[in-house]
Amino acid sequence: HWVGGFKIAFVLHGGKTKSVDLLPWFKNYVKGDNLIYLQPDRFRKFKLKDGMIYWGRNEDVAFRVSDLLMKANRSEEEILYII
Repeated sequence: HWVGGFKIAFVLHGGKTKSVDLLPWFKNYVKGDNLIYLQPDRFRKFKLKDGMIYWGRNEDVAFRVSDLLMKANRSEEEILYII
């Protein structure tokens, strides 16, 4: 669920919650027309499906949740899928 700003909290196995700040991911990997998802009202409209988090009707921006969580734990970046 959306926490605030560009943070999203994911509920993990065992009931633990992990918050991830997606602003660095968006700044590094989202380009062009897809920058509209940096608008707070659009950022909050994400979907989770099959281990992925998506923005846009056509899944314009997509990140693998496991990558987000892994990188949040290691404080590193690399990635992913941008369509």
